Amino acid sequence: MSDTKTQLATFRVEPELWEEFKAQARRNGKTASDALTDFVQNYVAAGDVLASAFPAEIDNLESRIEERVTEAIAPIRQELAELRAELRGKLRRAA
Repeated sequence: MSDTKTQLATFRVEPELWEEFKAQARRNGKTASDALTDFVQNYVAAGDVLASAFPAEIDNLESRIEERVTEAIAPIRQELAELRAELRGKLRRAA
């Protein structure tokens, strides 16, 4: 697609959704315009939005899953460390 001629497109979207969209695009290293352009290109190429509209999401899926799992288990790790310390203290006192 040529960068010299582009069409300005406007549409209405809820402000909160737009802000979330822009934030997600930034997390993926893109501008909102780049993300929408990718979406339009993939939609036209695939003919089905569900088929390939979100390839960028798939590209970093593993790291996003790892990040969420790490966040989810952080409190468990903390509690485990506290329990280990408590058990060591009890073992020292019993010895």
